Amino acid sequence: LSFREILFKVYGKDGVYAKNRGELQKEGITIEGSIPKSIRVFHGHLHYAELKGIIGPESRIITWFREPVKRVISNYYYNITHEFPKRKLENPDLKKFSLEEFIEKPNRQNVMSQFLEGISLEKIFFLGFQEDFNSDLGILARKLSWEDENWKKNERLNDNSKVRDSAPETSQEIIDRIKEVNQKDIELYHRALALKSKGHWK
Repeated sequence: LSFREILFKVYGKDGVYAKNRGELQKEGITIEGSIPKSIRVFHGHLHYAELKGIIGPESRIITWFREPVKRVISNYYYNITHEFPKRKLENPDLKKFSLEEFIEKPNRQNVMSQFLEGISLEKIFFLGFQEDFNSDLGILARKLSWEDENWKKNERLNDNSKVRDSAPETSQEIIDRIKEVNQKDIELYHRALALKSKGHWK
């Protein structure tokens, strides 16, 4: 189950508004003008700056981190498994790019830092780590007083795992290059780990 699906379990589909940037653009709608008043939770892959218009004094911001090198590699395999086939239908001449090409794209570098630009880690209500997904989810459930324990029936799935597991092992050279071009994310990730170790999001 994804975090979005867990939110649906806890708050019901009528209580969760789940839209990503691409969906909003495709539908030609803005965040501020499209959220029903009944919505309790907004979920989406959007930058903090894009959400400012709907964030109020009582809003609680939640995000999840993943170890930066693993995040980049996973993002690549998700892209070629899910995003590339859709774009290929629209443009049959489109060529599949390699991992080496993918990591050099500026919009694919320091993505966590891009998403959180404008807000400090300390001001985030809860920051979880995908490596500790189930245990961190339990902490979040306690913080939000989730009474319905349906969320516990959770098996973390990764749709691109078969493609990633059958792929060649990532070379040390590529890993070093990922680290080199994602220094901001690596620093941000370790700052978040340090805050967690001090009990910041307990």
